[in-house]
Amino acid sequence: MDAHDLDALRAARDSAALALEHVHRGGDAWLADRLYVDAVSKRIEEVCERLLDVSDEAQARLGDIDWVRVRGMRNRLVHACGVTDLDVLESVVTTTLPQLIRTIGAVTGDDAAT
Repeated sequence: MDAHDLDALRAARDSAALALEHVHRGGDAWLADRLYVDAVSKRIEEVCERLLDVSDEAQARLGDIDWVRVRGMRNRLVHACGVTDLDVLESVVTTTLPQLIRTIGAVTGDDAAT
């Protein structure tokens, strides 16, 4: 994998870790606080943007990542005009981001953000 793809993956991983940090700081009620929802949404948007910057060749090698869902999430966050499905956001935070961080760590050989 080339340096550009590795940089994009690491940036996606770092944004995912920041999203999880925001959730941790917000505590159990983070979904009820618009500030945390906005911060987490922005980080997830950045995760998607950086992942979509990975070359098609590298994407093909990363079968653990659902690229169609990445693009769909990015489009949902960018074009939803402030309307955020909190159930989807919570699912991404609890399931998708931790798995993504592990997957990227395995590919890049580092796990500094986890």
